[in-house]
Amino acid sequence: MGDRVTAADVPILVAVGVLAGVISTVASLASIVSYPALLAVGLPPLSANVTNTGKSVRNGASVWIPSCGDSAAWSTASA
Repeated sequence: MGDRVTAADVPILVAVGVLAGVISTVASLASIVSYPALLAVGLPPLSANVTNTGKSVRNGASVWIPSCGDSAAWSTASA
């Protein structure tokens, strides 16, 4: 096992990514699937952790940023 993802690993990671997305939508536990998958295809633990953390930060930002512009939700919530 090396520290590079090969072309053969891509379909596995895509399938696991879809599964992690579904699990994240239902229970917010995507890392329980995605982190072991990154380790299984040969990424070192540090690289897998950084990749997984980066994904989580982008996921959170993609949900939070659009809701910041929804001023109607903020004004009704404080009323």
